[in-house]
Amino acid sequence: MRLHRKIACLLLVIFALLGTALAGERWVSLFDGKALNGWEQKGGQAEYRIEDGAIVGKSVVDTPNSFLCTRQHYSDF
Repeated sequence: MRLHRKIACLLLVIFALLGTALAGERWVSLFDGKALNGWEQKGGQAEYRIEDGAIVGKSVVDTPNSFLCTRQHYSDF
């Protein structure tokens, strides 16, 4: 029974690595670390900026929630 568990674990690892490798070819970079091109703000009045290659948002008191969304629609993320 132990051998079956080891084989099952090994197969799971192989399938996970294979799936990751195949999925890697389909990745689309959503953010270049420099600009908010391709992004839009929905609702609210939060302030978004780029800081050290990351998107940083700062909420504004007494305003509705704000969301930063891609302009492109994705079905698999």
